[in-house]
Amino acid sequence: MIKILVAYATKHQATAEIATVIAKVLKQATRFDVDIQAIDNIEFIAGYDAVVLGSAVYKGNWRPAAASFLTLHAQELAQIPVWLFSSGPTGEGDPKDIMEGWEFPPALRIIAAQISPRDMAIFHGKLDVTKLNMLEQTAVKIVHAPLGDFRDWMKIEQWATNIAQVLHDENSNLVSHPNYA
Repeated sequence: MIKILVAYATKHQATAEIATVIAKVLKQATRFDVDIQAIDNIEFIAGYDAVVLGSAVYKGNWRPAAASFLTLHAQELAQIPVWLFSSGPTGEGDPKDIMEGWEFPPALRIIAAQISPRDMAIFHGKLDVTKLNMLEQTAVKIVHAPLGDFRDWMKIEQWATNIAQVLHDENSNLVSHPNYA
Protein backbone atom coordinates (compact mmCIF):
# COMPACT_ATOMS: atom_id res chain seq x y z
CA MET A 1 0.00 0.00 0.00
CA ILE A 2 1.25 3.47 -0.90
CA LYS A 3 1.40 5.83 2.09
CA ILE A 4 0.88 9.49 1.13
CA LEU A 5 1.23 12.61 3.25
CA VAL A 6 -0.83 15.65 2.29
CA ALA A 7 0.69 18.53 4.26
CA TYR A 8 -0.40 22.16 4.23
CA ALA A 9 0.24 25.57 5.75
CA THR A 10 -2.71 27.90 6.01
CA LYS A 11 -3.73 31.06 7.81
CA HIS A 12 -7.47 31.33 7.26
CA GLN A 13 -8.21 27.65 6.40
CA ALA A 14 -8.72 28.06 2.63
CA THR A 15 -5.55 26.09 1.87
CA ALA A 16 -6.55 23.46 4.44
CA GLU A 17 -9.81 23.02 2.54
CA ILE A 18 -7.87 22.51 -0.72
CA ALA A 19 -5.62 19.94 1.00
CA THR A 20 -8.71 18.16 2.31
CA VAL A 21 -10.13 17.79 -1.21
CA ILE A 22 -6.78 16.52 -2.51
CA ALA A 23 -6.59 13.97 0.32
CA LYS A 24 -10.19 12.88 -0.34
CA VAL A 25 -9.46 12.24 -4.03
CA LEU A 26 -6.30 10.30 -3.16
CA LYS A 27 -8.14 8.25 -0.51
CA GLN A 28 -10.74 7.24 -3.08
CA ALA A 29 -7.98 5.70 -5.20
CA THR A 30 -7.25 2.09 -4.35
CA ARG A 31 -4.13 1.03 -2.46
CA PHE A 32 -3.47 4.48 -0.95
CA ASP A 33 -3.17 5.22 2.74
CA VAL A 34 -3.47 9.00 3.05
CA ASP A 35 -2.64 11.20 6.03
CA ILE A 36 -3.57 14.88 5.97
CA GLN A 37 -1.76 17.15 8.42
CA ALA A 38 -1.11 20.81 9.08
CA ILE A 39 2.63 21.35 8.66
CA ASP A 40 2.88 22.59 12.25
CA ASN A 41 1.85 19.09 13.44
CA ILE A 42 4.47 17.13 11.46
CA GLU A 43 7.78 16.12 12.96
CA PHE A 44 8.90 13.35 10.60
CA ILE A 45 8.13 12.26 7.06
CA ALA A 46 9.90 8.91 7.24
CA GLY A 47 7.60 6.09 6.16
CA TYR A 48 5.75 8.07 3.50
CA ASP A 49 6.03 6.96 -0.13
CA ALA A 50 4.89 10.32 -1.53
CA VAL A 51 4.15 13.84 -0.30
CA VAL A 52 1.77 16.51 -1.52
CA LEU A 53 2.76 19.82 0.08
CA GLY A 54 0.92 23.09 -0.17
CA SER A 55 0.90 26.56 1.27
CA ALA A 56 -1.08 29.72 1.20
CA VAL A 57 0.78 32.56 -0.54
CA TYR A 58 1.06 36.04 0.94
CA LYS A 59 3.06 38.75 -0.82
CA GLY A 60 4.63 36.15 -3.08
CA ASN A 61 5.85 33.92 -0.26
CA TRP A 62 4.77 30.65 1.26
CA ARG A 63 3.75 30.64 4.90
CA PRO A 64 6.91 30.56 7.08
CA ALA A 65 6.07 27.08 8.43
CA ALA A 66 5.84 25.68 4.88
CA ALA A 67 9.13 27.27 3.82
CA SER A 68 10.84 25.87 6.93
CA PHE A 69 9.31 22.42 6.36
CA LEU A 70 10.50 22.33 2.75
CA THR A 71 14.01 23.36 3.78
CA LEU A 72 14.22 21.03 6.78
CA HIS A 73 13.00 17.95 4.88
CA ALA A 74 14.56 18.67 1.46
CA GLN A 75 16.88 15.66 1.48
CA GLU A 76 14.10 13.26 2.42
CA LEU A 77 11.68 14.81 -0.06
CA ALA A 78 14.24 14.43 -2.85
CA GLN A 79 14.04 10.64 -2.38
CA ILE A 80 10.28 10.28 -2.95
CA PRO A 81 7.65 11.62 -5.36
CA VAL A 82 6.56 15.13 -4.32
CA TRP A 83 3.90 17.49 -5.61
CA LEU A 84 3.76 21.15 -4.54
CA PHE A 85 0.84 23.53 -4.64
CA SER A 86 0.30 27.15 -3.76
CA SER A 87 -2.99 28.89 -3.13
CA GLY A 88 -3.88 32.47 -2.85
CA PRO A 89 -4.65 34.65 -5.84
CA THR A 90 -8.22 35.84 -5.95
CA GLY A 91 -10.07 37.10 -8.98
CA GLU A 92 -10.96 35.74 -12.38
CA GLY A 93 -8.51 34.26 -14.85
CA ASP A 94 -5.38 32.13 -14.79
CA PRO A 95 -3.70 32.30 -11.36
CA LYS A 96 -0.25 32.64 -13.00
CA ASP A 97 -1.50 35.66 -14.95
CA ILE A 98 -2.97 37.18 -11.81
CA MET A 99 0.38 36.61 -10.07
CA GLU A 100 2.20 38.21 -13.05
CA GLY A 101 4.05 35.02 -13.98
CA TRP A 102 4.83 33.98 -10.39
CA GLU A 103 5.09 30.21 -10.14
CA PHE A 104 6.85 29.54 -6.85
CA PRO A 105 8.51 31.63 -4.13
CA PRO A 106 11.90 32.81 -5.45
CA ALA A 107 13.59 32.12 -2.09
CA LEU A 108 12.53 28.44 -2.31
CA ARG A 109 13.25 27.72 -5.98
CA ILE A 110 16.71 26.23 -5.36
CA ILE A 111 15.30 23.86 -2.74
CA ALA A 112 12.40 22.92 -5.01
CA ALA A 113 14.87 22.19 -7.82
CA GLN A 114 16.80 19.87 -5.48
CA ILE A 115 13.58 18.03 -4.61
CA SER A 116 12.48 17.81 -8.27
CA PRO A 117 8.73 17.90 -7.66
CA ARG A 118 6.59 15.99 -10.14
CA ASP A 119 4.42 19.08 -10.54
CA MET A 120 3.85 22.52 -9.03
CA ALA A 121 0.39 24.03 -9.19
CA ILE A 122 -1.13 27.37 -8.29
CA PHE A 123 -4.77 27.39 -7.27
CA HIS A 124 -7.06 30.33 -6.78
CA GLY A 125 -7.75 31.22 -3.19
CA LYS A 126 -10.50 32.55 -1.03
CA LEU A 127 -10.65 35.97 0.56
CA ASP A 128 -13.26 36.37 3.28
CA VAL A 129 -12.95 39.81 4.84
CA THR A 130 -14.76 38.62 7.98
CA LYS A 131 -11.80 36.33 8.79
CA LEU A 132 -9.18 39.06 8.43
CA ASN A 133 -7.70 41.19 11.18
CA MET A 134 -7.82 44.99 10.91
CA LEU A 135 -4.37 45.27 9.31
CA GLU A 136 -5.27 42.63 6.70
CA GLN A 137 -8.61 44.33 5.99
CA THR A 138 -6.80 47.62 5.41
CA ALA A 139 -4.29 45.98 3.06
CA VAL A 140 -7.11 44.35 1.09
CA LYS A 141 -8.82 47.73 0.67
CA ILE A 142 -5.59 49.44 -0.41
CA VAL A 143 -4.77 46.89 -3.13
CA HIS A 144 -8.43 46.40 -4.11
CA ALA A 145 -8.10 42.61 -3.82
CA PRO A 146 -11.14 40.76 -5.13
CA LEU A 147 -13.24 39.30 -2.32
CA GLY A 148 -14.84 35.87 -2.50
CA ASP A 149 -14.08 32.24 -3.07
CA PHE A 150 -12.34 31.75 -6.42
CA ARG A 151 -11.13 28.18 -5.90
CA ASP A 152 -11.75 25.91 -8.89
CA TRP A 153 -12.69 22.62 -7.23
CA MET A 154 -12.80 20.72 -10.53
CA LYS A 155 -9.24 21.82 -11.33
CA ILE A 156 -8.08 20.82 -7.85
CA GLU A 157 -9.78 17.42 -8.08
CA GLN A 158 -8.30 16.83 -11.55
CA TRP A 159 -4.81 17.66 -10.26
CA ALA A 160 -5.24 15.19 -7.40
CA THR A 161 -6.62 12.57 -9.80
CA ASN A 162 -3.50 12.97 -11.93
CA ILE A 163 -1.33 12.40 -8.84
CA ALA A 164 -3.28 9.26 -8.01
CA GLN A 165 -2.87 7.99 -11.58
CA VAL A 166 0.90 8.57 -11.57
CA LEU A 167 1.32 6.82 -8.23
CA HIS A 168 -0.93 3.96 -9.30
CA ASP A 169 0.99 3.49 -12.56
CA GLU A 170 4.38 3.64 -10.84
CA ASN A 171 3.27 1.24 -8.11
CA SER A 172 1.87 -1.18 -10.72
CA ASN A 173 5.18 -1.09 -12.60
CA LEU A 174 7.10 -1.92 -9.41
CA VAL A 175 4.78 -4.77 -8.48
CA SER A 176 4.98 -6.30 -11.96
CA HIS A 177 8.76 -5.82 -12.26
CA PRO A 178 10.56 -9.21 -12.07
CA ASN A 179 12.92 -7.98 -9.33
CA TYR A 180 9.96 -7.25 -7.08
CA ALA A 181 7.86 -10.30 -7.80
